[in-house]
Amino acid sequence: MEPTVKIAMTLKNNTKATRDFALVRFADIDANNGYNSDTDLFDFSHDAAWGYNNGFNLYGVMLFTVPTSLPHFAFVQDTFEGPDPCGPVNNLPSSTPWSGDGSVGFEWNNTLNNAKSITATAEYRRF
Repeated sequence: MEPTVKIAMTLKNNTKATRDFALVRFADIDANNGYNSDTDLFDFSHDAAWGYNNGFNLYGVMLFTVPTSLPHFAFVQDTFEGPDPCGPVNNLPSSTPWSGDGSVGFEWNNTLNNAKSITATAEYRRF
């Protein structure tokens, strides 16, 4: 089994009102170890987004959601910078797979009642 890093994030509504939320996680992937990262390839599905090197030794990193009932989606960005918290999908490439120095992201969103909490869990997986 390949090594993974699992991140569990708990969001709690400490107010007396119901709140809408969007929780975003992202990764700047340089699959070529920074060497000519303009040739990395990026793609996504509903539950994961990944960047990989397209060379002789294919390898990369995937950001994956642990199965959840929370509404969610993965995305690819055409920039290595973190997503805008108010518009996490502002830097989508025109099509995928996309080649360049990009990044991947994931968003969970929903409504959270007062005094309640939710946990979203993501994994970074090497392949």
